[in-house]
Amino acid sequence: MNRKIRIRAEKHDDYKNIHTVVEEAFGKEGQNVAELVTLIRNSNNYIPELSFVAEVKGKIVGHIMLSHLNLQDENGLHQVVTLSPLAVAPKMQKKGVGSALIEVAIKKADEFLEPMIVLEGSPAFYSRFGFKPAVSIGVTIDLPHWAPEEAAMVYPLSAYKAEIKGKVAYPPAFDKVNEASHARSERIDRNVSS
Repeated sequence: MNRKIRIRAEKHDDYKNIHTVVEEAFGKEGQNVAELVTLIRNSNNYIPELSFVAEVKGKIVGHIMLSHLNLQDENGLHQVVTLSPLAVAPKMQKKGVGSALIEVAIKKADEFLEPMIVLEGSPAFYSRFGFKPAVSIGVTIDLPHWAPEEAAMVYPLSAYKAEIKGKVAYPPAFDKVNEASHARSERIDRNVSS
């Protein structure tokens, strides 16, 4: 990790700056994605200890959020976490901020004994961190028609067990902004990669 990048848990005082970073990072979909962050925070799926900011010289330049969602299979529900959204201020993209946020999020989710992280994103970007195709362990995600199957990705953590599988059931917070977040995922993944 770049020593100039400081990663820490988000605080209430950060919310306004996080909103700005998310809006700027996602361009014309920014307002919808920033609203997603707020909706997740106001839901039972929010995990304050797994939502992080990246600071450079005391200024927030990135944000990542892990929140709970369920996998549904014939045996019931399995609670896991999803990585969404990941945002990096435009001027700080391709400088290691996104990578630093992902590495900390994975480590902390493992410490919290979460079984896996699921996401929709660029296989070229996320595979560098150990994410693999979701179908390889029996997890399915409804993707938009234009997204390749490989965009559905998972990261099994230490607490993962083979019986944890099924179809991703996104919480209500994602409903309103689902199309916006699908539309931007590939573009943002390219921009935050380093």
